[in-house]
Amino acid sequence: MISEQDLFQLLLDNSPDYIFFKDRQSCFIRSNRAHTTSLLALAGPTDVIGKTDFDLFPEEDAQRFFDEEQQIMETGNAILAREWEVPNAGTGEIMWLSEHKVPIKDEKGQIIGLLGISRDITVQKKAEIEEEKRSAQLKAAADVGYAASRILDPQELIQHSVDLIGELFDRYFVGLYLIEGNPYSDEKLAFLRAATGEIGAQLLHDGHKLKVNNQSLVGKCIDSGEAVIAQDVAKESAHTAHELLPLTRSEMVIPLVSRGETIGALTVQSRQESIFTSEDATVYQIMAGQLAIALENARLFAQVEQELEEAKEALRKYVRKGWSDYLSK
Repeated sequence: MISEQDLFQLLLDNSPDYIFFKDRQSCFIRSNRAHTTSLLALAGPTDVIGKTDFDLFPEEDAQRFFDEEQQIMETGNAILAREWEVPNAGTGEIMWLSEHKVPIKDEKGQIIGLLGISRDITVQKKAEIEEEKRSAQLKAAADVGYAASRILDPQELIQHSVDLIGELFDRYFVGLYLIEGNPYSDEKLAFLRAATGEIGAQLLHDGHKLKVNNQSLVGKCIDSGEAVIAQDVAKESAHTAHELLPLTRSEMVIPLVSRGETIGALTVQSRQESIFTSEDATVYQIMAGQLAIALENARLFAQVEQELEEAKEALRKYVRKGWSDYLSK
């Protein structure tokens, strides 16, 4: 006949949830197989007995676990269905857990330990975070498009747009380049015409420009008319490092295309490696497309205004001359 203790251990070891018990000093006194092998990276349940989180996790994480558990056992207040991030003790990879921590009392009602039950929700949580990110990006794209449609001054339009993109997406640096060719030269140059922050202001002051060729990510993007993503700029031969942007680790460059012609590029840079995805490129392409159209409309509006003012001035000169000729008779 199977004993009650064996049945209990059978239940523990066949549960997909992570289950553990700790004493009053937050020392493990029992654990199930899923917890010890999947989260703690140990061979089996007995290997964790007598250990604390300080033996298994980085000190900073172990300390937050310890402080929380001592608080639970001092107050008797359980934590239920809390979602939080915990590193895998073996790989260091961050996992999302849905967790309960409940104080254990003896027959006299004294708290003598703690029961923890958690479930790995990493896959679901990552999908949820990605969906939230995508919704935020699409909203940001709509905000950029709305702002672009309301501004008719070309310089104000591009500066406001890069500032908005930098703020909404929390990027290290955002810059917008426009092609401005020399009619006496076949060489095309992309001039930085709007950029974020003090670094951007300095680059604009310095008249920063790049050749449209494969020697830079911006030049490569404009030359090909296609988006360029460098997940690690240190490994990208076309990346042009700049002393004012030493923290750039990844970069995405999106072409600005108007009426089938590439007129410039939008560069977005991050302090993190491997931060950009193909889905990000799609969202930024939407913004770049809106921006290119708005910029072209703003240029046309400015051109029409200039031509109208020239026509008015010509008319004024004609009227003045007519009156002058009439009065001189």
